[in-house]
Amino acid sequence: MDTKGCILFLSEILFVLHIQSVSADCTLASSLVGSWTSNDYETITVSSSVLTLGSHTFNINGKTTSDWTCHDNSTEPYVILRSEIFELYKSESVAYICMEATVVNNNSYYFYMNSPKNIFIGSERIHIFGTASNSTGNSTEICTETPSKAEFISMIRTGSEESALVDCPDPLYRNFTYIFNTGGTDICSSPNNGFVSVCPSRQELNFDYDKCANRIAYTSFGRLGCVASIIDDSSGTHYTSLYNFDSTVNGLTTFRFTCAAVQNAASGDIQVTYTPGQCVADQTYNTRPTSGGLITLTPNGIL
Repeated sequence: MDTKGCILFLSEILFVLHIQSVSADCTLASSLVGSWTSNDYETITVSSSVLTLGSHTFNINGKTTSDWTCHDNSTEPYVILRSEIFELYKSESVAYICMEATVVNNNSYYFYMNSPKNIFIGSERIHIFGTASNSTGNSTEICTETPSKAEFISMIRTGSEESALVDCPDPLYRNFTYIFNTGGTDICSSPNNGFVSVCPSRQELNFDYDKCANRIAYTSFGRLGCVASIIDDSSGTHYTSLYNFDSTVNGLTTFRFTCAAVQNAASGDIQVTYTPGQCVADQTYNTRPTSGGLITLTPNGIL
């Protein structure tokens, strides 16, 4: 084959690979289409067949954003999406994610990634196969591990934050005084206990910084809205995604999302642990996470 023929042949191969990496084999639910704000990937954008993760710790082809094309939605409740082709250790590879999404309301969803953590790609729950392998990217290959209940990813529709609110979990259906701890001594302890109101709306926590001025749960202005809540039936712990209504956040002392593990304590108080963004795997309600805090809520009546 002459040089020109080789070039044409290689061009055809590259063209086929490109088409394989972006052509969709299925469509995503129409209710998912739009722009979303997430507790783990910042902005998530969804079209009829492509989901774009706005920010993550791993790189695909040198990018910290990535497009995932609908590959298989035939095995409910899973939707399998695949990446573009990229090079990993000098081998052409393709990545797959197995998403199990649950609708909370029209403006709030949460989902799990049902694959093992992959140390080659930021310990994300993503499967990677060489393009030369015989993998078909079906659910038997990709959806092979169930994460802990705490590891859900929450997202709310951009611009509809107020409409994304849902009822907070049952243990929070009160107003409370509180103390909290982020690794040192207790903060907002007697006689200047903090005060947080959940009633009457039952959909948000409003911290009264006039009672105790110390900022809590990564919010400057003290208003957090419940946008998703899941219960782990085996432990009785409620996991709740909280949206911070601060006008701006800095990603250091304030965050757009906080995740809380909530449960009744034997004392009659409610104990809550919280972390910025997503909850950590198997987060408990009574042991402070390394990055986070522990709150003890004492009921102050029901409105």
